[in-house]
Amino acid sequence: MNNYTSITVIYNPKSTGNGRRLATKLQRDLKKHCTVDLVPTEYAGHATEIAYQKAMESKRALVISASGDGGYNEVINGLMKARKKGAHPVARVLPAGNANDFYS
Repeated sequence: MNNYTSITVIYNPKSTGNGRRLATKLQRDLKKHCTVDLVPTEYAGHATEIAYQKAMESKRALVISASGDGGYNEVINGLMKARKKGAHPVARVLPAGNANDFYS
């Protein structure tokens, strides 16, 4: 965890999946080692904005999407936009959706 200057878990509180529960558990588990921001989305496309903002604010941001494919897609879009501006974020997915095609 020491390689990251910030860690953020993004989840959709209105999702039918268990993103909120999994995000909260991950935050609780990681809290022993580092600070983890838990950020709920408020509208479609919000995860893109959050991911971009976090990536631009931190030298080496880890952004975790506690979601399914749609939420993860939004996070990736935000991080790719930040990479175009010189940021070096890292993305991970915490599978919490109906279709978790990006999780392996």
